[in-house]
Amino acid sequence: MSGPLFKPFRALGYITEDVPFAVQRRGKETYAVVSVGRTWQIYNTSKLTLVMVGPQLPRAVVALATKGDLTFAATGAAIHEAKRMHATGVYAGHRAAVLQMLVLGDNLLSLGKDRQLLVWKIGQYDAPEAVIDLGADFEPSCMAHPDTYINKVVIGGTDGSLQMWNFKTQQLVHSFKSWGSPVRCLAASPALDVMAVGLADGRAILHNLRYDEQVMVLHNAAAAGTGAARFLQGTAAANAAAASSAAVTCLSFRTGQGLPLLAVGGSAGLIALWNLEGRCLHHVIRDAHDRPLLGLHFFAGEPLLMSSAGDNSIKQWVLDGTDAVPRLLKFRSGHSAPPAVVRHYAEGLRLLSAGADRSFRLFSTIQDQQSRELSQKHTAARAKKLKVSAEELKLPRVTQMAACETRERDWANVVTCHAGDPAAYTWRLAHFTLGEHVLLPPPEEQQAPGQQLQTAAAATAVAVSCCGNFALVGNDAGRVDRYNLQSGIHRGSYWRKQADGALLPAHESTVVGLGSDSCNKLLVTVGSDAALRTWDFRKQSLAGELLLGAAATHLALHTGSDLAAVGCVDRVVRLVDIEACRVVRRFSGHSKLFSRKYMCIPVAAVGCVDCVVRLVDIEACRVVRRFSGHSDRLTDVAISADCRWLLTAGMDCTLRVWDIPASQCLQVMHMGTPVTSLTLSGSQDLLATAHVNKRGVFLWSSQLMFGDPAAVATYSEDAIPVHLPTIAAANAGKQQQGGKKQQQQRQQDKVRVASARAGKQQQKGGDDGSSSEEDGQQSEQEDEQEATQMLQGREVRLLVDGGVFSDAEEESSSDYYHSDGSSSSSDSEADAAGDSSSDEPGNSGSEDELQQQKQRKKKRSRARRAAEAAAAAAAAVAAAAYRQTDSSGAPAPLGPNLATLSLLPRSQWENLLHLDTIKARSKPLAPPKKPEAAPFFLPTVPGLSRNPVFAAADGAEVEGAEEGEAGPGSRVLRSRGDSVSAAAAPSAFVALLRSSSAAGDFASFISHIRGLSPAALDLELRATLVLEGDESAAADESAEEENEDVKDVGLLLEALQGELDAARNFEMVQALLARVLVIHGDTLMRHASLLSAVQRLQRRLRGTWLRLDELLQNVRCMVDFIGNAQQ
Repeated sequence: MSGPLFKPFRALGYITEDVPFAVQRRGKETYAVVSVGRTWQIYNTSKLTLVMVGPQLPRAVVALATKGDLTFAATGAAIHEAKRMHATGVYAGHRAAVLQMLVLGDNLLSLGKDRQLLVWKIGQYDAPEAVIDLGADFEPSCMAHPDTYINKVVIGGTDGSLQMWNFKTQQLVHSFKSWGSPVRCLAASPALDVMAVGLADGRAILHNLRYDEQVMVLHNAAAAGTGAARFLQGTAAANAAAASSAAVTCLSFRTGQGLPLLAVGGSAGLIALWNLEGRCLHHVIRDAHDRPLLGLHFFAGEPLLMSSAGDNSIKQWVLDGTDAVPRLLKFRSGHSAPPAVVRHYAEGLRLLSAGADRSFRLFSTIQDQQSRELSQKHTAARAKKLKVSAEELKLPRVTQMAACETRERDWANVVTCHAGDPAAYTWRLAHFTLGEHVLLPPPEEQQAPGQQLQTAAAATAVAVSCCGNFALVGNDAGRVDRYNLQSGIHRGSYWRKQADGALLPAHESTVVGLGSDSCNKLLVTVGSDAALRTWDFRKQSLAGELLLGAAATHLALHTGSDLAAVGCVDRVVRLVDIEACRVVRRFSGHSKLFSRKYMCIPVAAVGCVDCVVRLVDIEACRVVRRFSGHSDRLTDVAISADCRWLLTAGMDCTLRVWDIPASQCLQVMHMGTPVTSLTLSGSQDLLATAHVNKRGVFLWSSQLMFGDPAAVATYSEDAIPVHLPTIAAANAGKQQQGGKKQQQQRQQDKVRVASARAGKQQQKGGDDGSSSEEDGQQSEQEDEQEATQMLQGREVRLLVDGGVFSDAEEESSSDYYHSDGSSSSSDSEADAAGDSSSDEPGNSGSEDELQQQKQRKKKRSRARRAAEAAAAAAAAVAAAAYRQTDSSGAPAPLGPNLATLSLLPRSQWENLLHLDTIKARSKPLAPPKKPEAAPFFLPTVPGLSRNPVFAAADGAEVEGAEEGEAGPGSRVLRSRGDSVSAAAAPSAFVALLRSSSAAGDFASFISHIRGLSPAALDLELRATLVLEGDESAAADESAEEENEDVKDVGLLLEALQGELDAARNFEMVQALLARVLVIHGDTLMRHASLLSAVQRLQRRLRGTWLRLDELLQNVRCMVDFIGNAQQ
């Protein structure tokens, strides 16, 4: 199936949504889990950095809870569990949506709208441990656990009452009377038996649960209402209470030293701090949030408060100083309203975004920590002084923007125009703040000479010259002005001179778009009067005019080719040559009107209200293309940097890519949601879009660079449906399907092994009816031999993840991987043999030769099937080894595709590799001196234990190398195999090795060597060294089989082979294997039984490296391709 040209990559700007966060402290760090649509994010609260993004869930998250590595997210009636970022299970038991979740020990409590409280045992997904029916007359709203109340939970209801339940015994402990207003939130206080209750009428009540008494009542606790209801009666009191938007939505108590404070959040976005000791209001944070509060949390023992709200932000407030007045410490925020204008900046590494929330933001496509809002000159301080909201002092929403990187470090380099504002504003991205100049013509120049002074019209279009020195501003009255960005001085206006000498503005109505070419030779303007005009940039005189035939709505200018794309109200895109002033292309396809234009990097694309985009050559001042096809109004237009693509978006939820040279529609993508703004990076690798009712900025990756170009559907009018990008990168979605793919791969391996066995049974009977039983047996033996050769030649390339190369991959890569110049394929050897035999005299064209060729082909096919069966069997063994429980103490693999490290200290396995160097470095300069009087000592048995083991008095004598030279007490051993005492008491290392081999499980042996130090492990390896005595005895095969030392080395290689197959303790096994080769290298080469084991290890390791090298080669090829494509 053909794919889209742009695939979802990731979404930017999502911080949190309308679900309270869940906080968890792990060690010295505290983490907060927040919901974002159909997934969740985890922030480290120390710096508010994003550390993890969860999997995509089928529905939006409505509740969150966390414990350790587990995160619980409720989506409707189902609760999804994830371990770190991988889904592990689903708890399904509610009949309605989940309201809140709570983790107490090993239990997960879930409160649902079905009036039930379910108690789950974490990890058991089948059914809940307990189902508590709260009653038909009680509708729950929230719950909390009072401290020191074991197995108790307090549930608040919409009728204003509370219920305390014991969820272990499933009994109702106590019912509390109603306060006459729905309970919105609950919070346990540091004081014993006291709990805070937040009500919908604005009251916050501190209630003693033991005695069922009110301790304190805080009226208008959220500090948002007037509180007049307390002083009125009857209907007036009810009206006053209903008019005050003061519902308490969240509560949190301060712990530790300092004032005992209660933080109260309400639906008005304010945070009120109450002094519980003085029973008075301590402070009100009026500019806390722009939306209702969702969560408040005082960090344990710290004067630090964290808050979140529906304005897509998380903030931390510190209560420093003696008066404990809070101040903003750090925050993370995004757009609280959908963005309307999005533009690429800095070669696609950053994005400029402006939305309906009156904020102007800079997003980083690399790191979310670098995203920020541009300052608008101390709005928070001025709002506090004037006692108004900070949002009221911000500039109106941005309608258009233009930027240039040339003078970023010198002066303001971004210009914006705002809804209903006659002035254009400059921004300094180097300082992330509003510029010092406001672009507004002087009063004496706000009208044409000889005309009366009129009220200034709102600015509607802006542009910045390529040199970065000039800003161009068009307004609603058709006027176009030029300003110097460095000084902000007005540098003239563009007027149309009539025959009688009268001066008219550039357009008769609103200026929709404008821009200049790369040399500041021409200025192109387009307005809603259906006219496109070009001007001499320096002389400010009219150079050309082109009537479009429909009112224009968008303009996209390409400064390198003098072409402009114009979108009009007739839903046609016209490509105009602005130098010749004529239309050269016309593209139509949208069915709705345009609403935005895009200034790309002299082509200009102009969008008109006829839903047609006209591409204009600004030097020739002529339309060179017309594109039509949208079924609704256009919303944005963009031209690629190489001027080959034209991108248009409309309210018909489609994004169309047009091929400008071919004048055809390249592809149509159906987004599901209308695109309001789009921008393509200069390298054409990332597309950024903004959508209706979406607060994020969405990135799409070009499949011509990051995917398979052959799989992209081109030159088709059929819309390809695509889904919006998620919070995590696109590659993260592949991890969610990893478990299913691994199971499918294991099933395929089983089927492959079974089919290979069945094929082998058929081959035993002969490939044709004329073959005899002896021929079948002989061919079977030949098949096994050839299969063995194929396994050795192709090395089966068994990977760490248990996978194998396909035949095509092996044949195509065999010449590349092998450096000895010999062919690794048995097929090539057979072909070479066939070619050589055909050259022999007397065999050419004979029937014998044809028969031999057929037999060789059959042998090759049988050998190939045998190799596949062997590889599949090895893969099944690796998967089975992964599934087994690791009792050696090594970390359990996260999946059969991964090599798992031992997590031992780096020095433990690294020092083993360089132990000889360390010993040489630590060797003393002078030999130790013998003490004059040696201390008394007892004979001991040599060993690695720290506690000495003393030898028995009547123990066996230790024989020397020669009995005549060995005196009494001599400690010279002839041979480990000949020593009765050594054979009778092997070390723990050898004993565990032998017992593990007999049991078929080396887990205890691996656990033992994991606990040894590098020096002790090296000593054990040297203790198993084979000391060759008699050459003839070594050459005798029977003597070799009886040699226990050789068997021990073989068992050691077998243990290492098992760890490599299971991909456990990866770095430790590699270091240990390297040390074994250094110590036992001569022994391995001398004994044939050990040599075969070493060859198996070699094939295993070489196959792993070949697979890794192939992956690196793919990366190298992709890097080279991208590097050459961007040059």
